[in-house]
Amino acid sequence: MKNILFLYFFTLLSLLCFGQSYTFPISNNNYNVIELKDDQNKINGYFLVNTNKGFHFDILDKNLTKISSGSSSELVPYNFLNLFKSVKLINDKLSVSKIYYNPNTYSFPFEATYIFDVKTGAFEKMFYQKEQELILSETEQSFHQILKGQNGKNLSEVTPIAYNNKTFFVVESYVLPKVYLFSSKIRESKIEILDGKGSPIWEIYKNYRDSLEQSFYNLISIKNGKVFILESNFESKRKFLGSVLKIYNLDDGKLISSINVNTESSQFLDISRVEEFEGGFTLIGLYKSPSKNYNDLIESKYAGFYRWKLKEDGTTISRNLYGWLRLTAKLDFFIGRKDEVSNYLNPLISFDTKNGFSFILKNERDDLYSSQTKNYFLLNFDSKNEFTSFKKYNKDEISFVDFNYDQTKKQLNILEFEHLKKNSGNLKIANSDTNFISKSFQLTEDNVTPNSITDDHKVLMISKEKDNLILNLVTINL
Repeated sequence: MKNILFLYFFTLLSLLCFGQSYTFPISNNNYNVIELKDDQNKINGYFLVNTNKGFHFDILDKNLTKISSGSSSELVPYNFLNLFKSVKLINDKLSVSKIYYNPNTYSFPFEATYIFDVKTGAFEKMFYQKEQELILSETEQSFHQILKGQNGKNLSEVTPIAYNNKTFFVVESYVLPKVYLFSSKIRESKIEILDGKGSPIWEIYKNYRDSLEQSFYNLISIKNGKVFILESNFESKRKFLGSVLKIYNLDDGKLISSINVNTESSQFLDISRVEEFEGGFTLIGLYKSPSKNYNDLIESKYAGFYRWKLKEDGTTISRNLYGWLRLTAKLDFFIGRKDEVSNYLNPLISFDTKNGFSFILKNERDDLYSSQTKNYFLLNFDSKNEFTSFKKYNKDEISFVDFNYDQTKKQLNILEFEHLKKNSGNLKIANSDTNFISKSFQLTEDNVTPNSITDDHKVLMISKEKDNLILNLVTINL
């Protein structure tokens, strides 16, 4: 009952503003605010971008102090979708990865990665695909030049990484058949590690044209100087033998350990995220029933999600499956496919808490090239792996906005926004130490939207005034 929410020690408090604010000029709705976060979701700064006639940006530190401004002359035709895939601080550089796609054709999306100097905002270099070659250019290329180099067969994805005060570029590349269907076999693949200047350090290359017995490699994650690569093994085009998660040293490509993930008898695990903790790491993702026939395996539906904790040497600490049927009864929310409508939950991240552990998942409708997020879920379990509670975040009622996590204290804070009427609402904080009972803070102004929460409990609030975006950092008393 909604009235019970008022018993969650509901206290109307004023948000205290300490004068931390910033004004950014915008044009219509062609703008974006992107948090510059590390692997632990800690905010280290902000990227404000105006996408009218190219993109123009300001880089701010975590206190909204301007560091620099920069721009790109990129001009994308109206029939192309262009999105900011990721924006990251890499030591003293800013990496901006963009993805482009023409929804009116059957061509594949393609990418370009720009590198800017953080202190000056100046363009330094960019990666883009030109036919069979990944180009590292110290001159900014126009969108027309990038588009002209796409042949529909060669695809590359560049992931910049900072480790031990050094910069690396992890490149994943594929060569597709001339006429590509979704059941077609990839011709070549390569995972390559480059240094900060773009020179190769080591690589894993596979040519699939010759042998029927093959091993396919997929880059899963890069964490704390370790490269996680999944090796999937086949005896023939349709017979799947299993897969192994291999962990390599980022610096030199030395194999650290190998972990059998999918065997003939086990559930098929699809790894969506690697999470590190002291002395080991956790794998989370979706699972489905096993099959030796790869086509049957691909077409079968996921049965639930999992959490697998391992030591650094690959020894299992715990491995738990959470089936849709089990959760459907507890969540009062149907998971699966029914009457031509699909509802599935995708695990985004998990956390160890003082009371057990929690998952954040999002409810998606899967499409060919995109997915529409409907709701977020918070699922909580005790130390004995028993389900204890959940929260459902509906974007029209109570929105999931952001979270921060203190790994030392095992404390998870979730920023929520309760919609009361158009352009106004209540800010809420849910905390793992209080079993995620929400504490409310009344907003004193309309047309203000919460954007993110920092590790020192400051909330970024955003409002719009004519041709300006107004950012304010407000401190909340937890």
